[in-house]
Amino acid sequence: MKKEYRRSGFDRRRQDIPVEYDQRKSKERRSVIKDSEYIIEYIKSIQIFNGLNDKQYREILNICRQINVPENHTLFKNGDESNELYVLLWGQLKVVSGQQKLLVYITPVGSIGEIGVLCGLTRFADVVSTTESRIIIINKSEFLWLLNNDHELSNIIYRNTLKYLIHSFSDKSEIIKVLAEGNNPIIL
Repeated sequence: MKKEYRRSGFDRRRQDIPVEYDQRKSKERRSVIKDSEYIIEYIKSIQIFNGLNDKQYREILNICRQINVPENHTLFKNGDESNELYVLLWGQLKVVSGQQKLLVYITPVGSIGEIGVLCGLTRFADVVSTTESRIIIINKSEFLWLLNNDHELSNIIYRNTLKYLIHSFSDKSEIIKVLAEGNNPIIL
């Protein structure tokens, strides 16, 4: 059964939507609201969220959850569905290929999984915490709902994503060279 997340009591009463888990009342969601000002500053530093107005940053904040993960915690594995995107607030993550080859380290403030969420792709690698880490999680269905209901936000996010991809491809020769040598992982 597909999970459905309630946006408000009014929506549920009007449509009689069953709710398995109300994310708005979770401890992780409350901690985001409590720390909202500094979390918004972190979100602003993520490339796909550049150029939003204050209202749009608040809308993004309202769908975030914050968790702490221990060292050696696997966020996702190669081939998993892309159901969430992540923002690393502190700690460190490593991206490992299906052949267990270290590809890259992710350091604060880094984002992981946004392309998979926006493009509907499966995960292409494993992501594991190398230290205790604090992570913001944005659920795919809530994020896409937000994009579908705020066209200005959607345009900015997709434009920023395209810029990110173009920039990534322009740097590919260096990345491919490093990966082919297999000596040192890239640190982002």
